Amino acid sequence: RAFLDAYEGTYRCIRLTTRSREILVTHLVIRAAAGDIPRFTHVELIPDEAQQIPSRNKLRMIKHDGYVLPIGRRATFVSFEGGVRLMSCISSTNSDQPGFSGVLLSTDAIGDFPFAARVILEHYREISESELESSNDHGLFPSTDPRFSPYLDYIRNSSKRLSVLFAEKEI
Repeated sequence: RAFLDAYEGTYRCIRLTTRSREILVTHLVIRAAAGDIPRFTHVELIPDEAQQIPSRNKLRMIKHDGYVLPIGRRATFVSFEGGVRLMSCISSTNSDQPGFSGVLLSTDAIGDFPFAARVILEHYREISESELESSNDHGLFPSTDPRFSPYLDYIRNSSKRLSVLFAEKEI
């Protein structure tokens, strides 16, 4: 319950996409399920090349529902919908601005290729699905976008030796 008291709410999730040099800004909600079990819903606006994905709806969105497993300052977000997605994060110590920073391990929505990406979750206002689709704060952005390019210092997505899954390949 202490985790929910501190982190229940809406978050904006910022990461670099794996096939392009775009920044993907998505929407995540942490909420209580029965028995105060922490759950989450992650909503992604998908890129145009993923239009044929069966699970996408008319708003080009994919939803992932799952559970949050909190241990101390570490929170693991696990979802099994459409394949296993695992996001392991460290929570912020700033109680005025709760957030998370970590690594997402999953497969991409287009080619089902495995990837790892650095993610930053920051507290955000509540937003509906229809508002999410029309919002200028969510979706795909070029890495040069002035609103999100400052995050590039904290998010890596390259063929360097530090790459989580692929040591020699561009991801």
